[in-house]
Amino acid sequence: MAKSNVANGATLFSSLAIETLLIHMLMSNVIDKAMHL
Repeated sequence: MAKSNVANGATLFSSLAIETLLIHMLMSNVIDKAMHL
């Protein structure tokens, strides 16, 4: 039970980190395009 909780926590954390990274990349891309306009 505890092991699956740790695994779920790790999966949730990694997916959250990936989402944050994707949003960050998207935002910096948008800002970069806006700067060049």
